[in-house]
Parts: sequence; C-alpha cells; structure tokens
Amino acid sequence: DFVALSFVQRPEDVTELIDLMEMALDDEAPRPKIICKIEKPQAIECIDSILEVTDGIMVARGDLGVECSLPKLPGYQKLLIHKANLSGKIVITATQMLESMITNAAPTRAEVSDVANACYDGTDAVMLSGESAVGKFPIEAVTMMSEICLEAEKTMRSLEWERIDYDDEEDDEEELDPMRFRYAIAESACGCAETVLAKGIIFFCEQFEVAIYLAKLRPSCPIFVVSFDPKITLATQGLYGCHGMYISEGSESFATTDAFMRAIERNIFKYAGKSFEEAEVVFCAHRSQFPSIHNTIRMARLGKAY
Repeated sequence: DFVALSFVQRPEDVTELIDLMEMALDDEAPRPKIICKIEKPQAIECIDSILEVTDGIMVARGDLGVECSLPKLPGYQKLLIHKANLSGKIVITATQMLESMITNAAPTRAEVSDVANACYDGTDAVMLSGESAVGKFPIEAVTMMSEICLEAEKTMRSLEWERIDYDDEEDDEEELDPMRFRYAIAESACGCAETVLAKGIIFFCEQFEVAIYLAKLRPSCPIFVVSFDPKITLATQGLYGCHGMYISEGSESFATTDAFMRAIERNIFKYAGKSFEEAEVVFCAHRSQFPSIHNTIRMARLGKAY
C-alpha cells in the first residue's frame, strides 16, 4: 500500500520511482502511495517541488539530525509538517519518539512532550521504530504513544489551525478546479459536523485525495472512510482521525441506495459499538455508483432512515 523512498533530495527522485512502478504494474493495477523520507537538507530546500509529486512525507529525524545541526531539527520538523498540511499530503513524524522505552517500561517527560507536540504541530501519524522492533516493552510503548496522542487530541481543539486555502486570485473564475470542488465537499461536511455536534463523519470514498482533505481540516469527530476499494480503506488508516471501513460486497450486491446505507450502518455498529446507536452523523459522498448520494452531504441519525 505504501512505499518509503529514502534519502530523497529532489523531485526527480520521486518521478523516477513512479516511472519504475508504472513499468512494473499492470495497466489496471493501482500504484502504491509513495512516502518520501526527508533525511537530507537538500530535500528541505526543494520541499515544495517534492510535495507536488509525492503522496506524503516522513520527518525522518534520525538521519536528518545527522545531516544537519541538531538545533535546526525542531524547526525543520515544524516546517515540514506545515508544508505537508498546506499541500494536502500525508505527513508522518518518526524516530526516537519514545527511545528510552527500548530498555525502560516508562518514557521520559521530554519524550511524552515530543509526541504530544508532533500532534499539536499537525502531524497525521507518529511512528515507533526501535521501541517496537527490538525493545523490551513493545506493547507498553505502543500503548503509551496511543494514550499521549489521545490526550493531545483532547486539548488541541482550542488551538487555531490554518486550513488549506485553494483560493487564487489568478484563477479563472469561470472554470471550477476539480481540486477546489473536492475540497468544498470536505469543508462543507466538516462544517456541518461541527454545527450539529455530530458524533462522526461517514464518507463514501472513491478518491483517496478527498479523504486527505477531510483529515487536514481536523474535525473534532472521527471520520469513517467507507469504500469498495480495500486499497483506499487501508491507506486512510494513516490519516488523522480516519478509520477505513471496507465493504466487501461489490456495489452490484445492493439493489437500492437504502440497502447500501443499511450495510454501512451495520459496519459502523460492528466497528464502533453501541455508543453509535442513534448517534447524529454527517454522511457525505463525492463520487458514487448510487445517483441519490452522488455529490451529497446529509445529516442523519443512525438507525433512522436517511
């Protein structure tokens, strides 16, 4: 689903990998998402160009800290996360986040703050390496990281987030950019969810990019990304607040839209439990085989008719 590309220094490194993938893949096969590991100062100098061609980046602080002076590393981390969010691309923060838990059952206070601050900066995901690969306390490390992230997310709502802005005065006002159209759907869904205090956003997705837009808007409720494509539901697991929900039956299995919506409800209850029974939710879809939900946003209560 994802391929990490190490020591990227220029956008051509990414396009060369894309060309190799397309040569190796069948015509109908989807290309794996590319995560560029930012480990060299040269990559930071052309990060805007790299973000134009990659699917996401990793703030690989281990090698980046070797390649640059350590005092510059925190600033680089914030810059990379900010740039990735404004570009609508995935960003992962990694390396030595809970390093002491390789040998100790509890992290240092500085490590706890490091993980939380990555969340406050706007990272989509945080990553363990040696802590879970060779450490003595892998389960405790994963549990601790999860608890830190959950606590950070409780307080981060009070912070002001800079939302993605696709407005450009030079754009032709008569021509609707598809990217801006998709973003409008994502922004409207998040706005509705905040207004009605929805317990969740259910997004039927056939384009991974729209799920990224939703995640970048940082809604205060979880996003359930529903798709007939397992590649999409797996990929969204790395996005902030997103939970992929694969519908194994094909669209032809559902005679009506109502039957499809009931299948989504069953999966929500199975995944999230009784806490979502009769919950207020926002349902949205960008593209859909079902005309009545194509390009729509609905507010509903689970268990009731849509």
